[in-house]
Amino acid sequence: MFCIRVVAALISFCVLSGWVRAADNEMASIRAEMQAMREAYEGRIASLETEVKVLRQTGGAPRSTEKSINDTLFKKEGTPPNTSNVPGNAGPGIPSNAVRSASQLTLGGYTEFTYTDRQTRTPQFDQLKTVLELSAKIQEHISLYMEIEDEHAGAIAGPEETDGEVEIEQAYIDYKIDKAVNFRAGVILVPVGHYNLNHEGFVNNLVDRPLVDRRIIPTTWYDEGLGFYGTPIDTDKFGLSYEAYMYNPAVTDGVDPLSGFRGIRNENKTPTSDQKAGAVRVAMEPARGCKAIADSLEFGLSAYVSGFGGFNGVNDNGDTVRFGPGRLYVTAADVSWEKKNIGFRGEAALDHADSGNNITGKRQDAWGYYAEGYYKFWPGFLSHSPFGKFKDPKLVAALRYEYVNLDNELPATPSVQRLTAGISYRPLPNTVFKFDYQNDWLGSGLAGQDYDESETGLKKHLHAFLFSVSTGF
Repeated sequence: MFCIRVVAALISFCVLSGWVRAADNEMASIRAEMQAMREAYEGRIASLETEVKVLRQTGGAPRSTEKSINDTLFKKEGTPPNTSNVPGNAGPGIPSNAVRSASQLTLGGYTEFTYTDRQTRTPQFDQLKTVLELSAKIQEHISLYMEIEDEHAGAIAGPEETDGEVEIEQAYIDYKIDKAVNFRAGVILVPVGHYNLNHEGFVNNLVDRPLVDRRIIPTTWYDEGLGFYGTPIDTDKFGLSYEAYMYNPAVTDGVDPLSGFRGIRNENKTPTSDQKAGAVRVAMEPARGCKAIADSLEFGLSAYVSGFGGFNGVNDNGDTVRFGPGRLYVTAADVSWEKKNIGFRGEAALDHADSGNNITGKRQDAWGYYAEGYYKFWPGFLSHSPFGKFKDPKLVAALRYEYVNLDNELPATPSVQRLTAGISYRPLPNTVFKFDYQNDWLGSGLAGQDYDESETGLKKHLHAFLFSVSTGF
């Protein structure tokens, strides 16, 4: 009997000890969980305090956001502290729009640095341009886009085109209505030709812009205006898009036999005429469903018309006379095609300024074109060199022929021909190093003359070597 009692006591002791140990383990687990919750809570409080501090230093947050943070931080203490006197917070009398916007803001841009060695001027380095791009999605249907451009590392606009300046190249508001019809207003690129809409250095294969896109289509060409854009047809087989805008009138005093139509750009200046200008470009992609023909194929047709009060031209006797009022027209056609590693780009444009009511005056016509072929490749042996330390690097060989006639009405033709050969290295799709060689010929109207030396340094049979590095980010 005694043995039975002893055994029962031992069993009871073991069971009780197990319960105690289990209870201890459970209590330890609860304590650890409570400690973790406390640490997480304290970390959250510290994070929110830091967030509030940063928001105050950078201009504050929307009122609803800051109130939510303060309520979280101080709900145990009651009323949040008065922060109206803290720098960056909107206090009494300050409008609600003084606090930071909740819009989705995206920053980007591109830059281009060049070295030019021409026969007619001293070789020079040039920070050609640096552009800061800002885009903001204000609401689902409303957005803003802006480009702030610095040219030639300058801070103030100079009297010459090669002097440094800072300017707003694009700044427009979009109201998105439908894929086929959308509204745009602000500083907008003039939709004439493909190159003017795609002029960034890292997008193109050669250093210099084509002559037709400097003297006939005055790239970069932009002005203040409004209009519509959209893609009415967007299928797997075919694409059709358009841009159509109204602008302030062209500056026709800039029309000149030796510089072509580059001077017609208004560039946000006060209009010199009560006339208006309009531009439209229609682009077609007919080979979307036929990859055997092209990976990409686009045809574009463009037109621009502007009224003007007058411009200085040259009559049949070579005398300078005043023409106008009248009309100025620019028409263009462009094509771009690519299949695997081979591609082609081309553009042609015609300018016309009539003599208006001066029936004895002489109109001015100018026209030009360029044709460019390119080939993308990558030698295998370069993959093991420093140039191959990227995902998909490319070398691009390009050859471009171009021609412009700056005044077709003059007996002595002011024409320019140019042949450019270049090789470029693209470690990334948006970063490129370019090496070009140019050879130029002048028509009889420009032989023996300097032709806008600041831009091209042209003389008869001139050659040039160019280098550039450009990247977008």
